[in-house]
Amino acid sequence: RAIAGEEILDGVPTYVMRTGDRSIYWSKADLSFLMEEVHGKVESRAVPPYKKFVWPLVPGRSWESRYEWEHLEGEKTAERVRRQRVAAMETVQVPEGTHRALRVVVTDTSGRKLSEYWYAPEVRWLVKERLYLPHGVRDRELIYASLWPEPPNR
Repeated sequence: RAIAGEEILDGVPTYVMRTGDRSIYWSKADLSFLMEEVHGKVESRAVPPYKKFVWPLVPGRSWESRYEWEHLEGEKTAERVRRQRVAAMETVQVPEGTHRALRVVVTDTSGRKLSEYWYAPEVRWLVKERLYLPHGVRDRELIYASLWPEPPNR
């Protein structure tokens, strides 16, 4: 995944991350998730955008995100509430290298852990993400570092 450019999406300045035929849109102001497209068609989106980060990220900080998750392929819509907490600054090793990263834990309203991600300030993005899915755990790790631009509201 790499930042492929910048676009205005419904009046919101965004960074566009591309991987294969998938485009993922993130708000330039705060790196909130807006939507994903596959082959130029909207696959999913969050309304309002999903606040994956609240700046500054510091251990102990927590926040809640409420949004409608729209999965347009199957025409499914669901209200989502996600609680994020910056658990700690940790050293994490991934194929690309070793980084000091802030581990963020994401839970639902019942406290069930949904995911964890590690944000490395020097990379300005995630170096690792772990998703807890009904059928198992999926890890994603950074294999190539490409610095993200610095959002203005950090």
